[in-house]
Amino acid sequence: MKKSLIHLLYKLFGLFPLKNNRIVFSSFDNALCGGNPRTISDYILNNRKDYEVIWILDKSVDTGEMSGKYKRVSSHSVKKIYYYATARIWIDSHHFCNRWKRENQFLIQTWHAAIPLKKIEGHCPQYFSPSHIRQVYKCSKMTDYQISNSDIATKLLREGMWYDGPVIQKGMPVNDCLVKNDESVISKLKQNIGLSDDINYVLYAPTCRQSDAEDKVNELDYDRLVKNLSKRFGGIWKVLYRGHPIADASKKESLRNSDVLDVTHIQKVQDILCVVDIVITDYSSIVTDYMVTGRPAFLFAHDYVTYKGRRDFIIPLEDLPFSLAEDNDMLENNILNFDEDIYLNGIHSFMKEWKLEETGTGTKVIVSIIDRIIRGR
Repeated sequence: MKKSLIHLLYKLFGLFPLKNNRIVFSSFDNALCGGNPRTISDYILNNRKDYEVIWILDKSVDTGEMSGKYKRVSSHSVKKIYYYATARIWIDSHHFCNRWKRENQFLIQTWHAAIPLKKIEGHCPQYFSPSHIRQVYKCSKMTDYQISNSDIATKLLREGMWYDGPVIQKGMPVNDCLVKNDESVISKLKQNIGLSDDINYVLYAPTCRQSDAEDKVNELDYDRLVKNLSKRFGGIWKVLYRGHPIADASKKESLRNSDVLDVTHIQKVQDILCVVDIVITDYSSIVTDYMVTGRPAFLFAHDYVTYKGRRDFIIPLEDLPFSLAEDNDMLENNILNFDEDIYLNGIHSFMKEWKLEETGTGTKVIVSIIDRIIRGR
């Protein structure tokens, strides 16, 4: 649909009155029913029966157990424009284009990475297209609230996204479950995913690349990893793999190890983080979410030199509280020589330095703001 026609439809539907209790959710540019928007919408569905929940999703998104619990609208439909034009609140986790906000509408931008490792738009505009930079700038100017969990995350919103509005620095809704660490919830999540209580699980979750063809998922020696984890931590281990939600699976390598369980289809990545015993990533912010659990995490970055030269990092990876490996030999050494005391001290120092605050109440804080907008109090 052409931009001029989309704009015309927004103007047309803008003649309709706003529906005060209508909230439209989108995550990862409609490619996911997850992230902070999903956590917020789940809470609203269970605790605010008078609010109307609308999700904008690509047709390919499998929402599983959420099907039928909310109104689902195709991301490539005229209905999408109608609901955006008439909703009081938009809740998003990604930049977007071709959307026009009316007076008395509110956009709560939850973003999808509290503390990203990779430099973002304002730090390396040359990495992105001019149209993308304009899109990010426009979204930031439309945003009424951003959320954060730390001084460094708030600083990045200001510098990296040109955002100068209110920031709610009370924690990320998706991380509430990690802070609470409820054993009964963890047991239920394991059952839903199909995991055994007798096995330890490690999650490998690499980030996206500039080209999906560069996503070499088999660079990690999974068999060797499992042996090393058993040697250092004891027990039986199994690897879970989660691809990046915006990566095109048809263009990247396929897993060649049949013993690895692909959990990319699971919409709520925090469900996986709740149940795994260790996380391994390259440059994904998932590791900074996971560190609030105090469980081990490792960096495996096989293309570190290339990636650093192309995009670089906000904080040098060597300064993070996670050991860095560029190949399987280094990863083996880091696992076998893992020192829990040194690791925990590193995490606590990092959290203290950047005033990282995860209280387990991030969702309730955001919903209280939604209540004030909708109920006028």
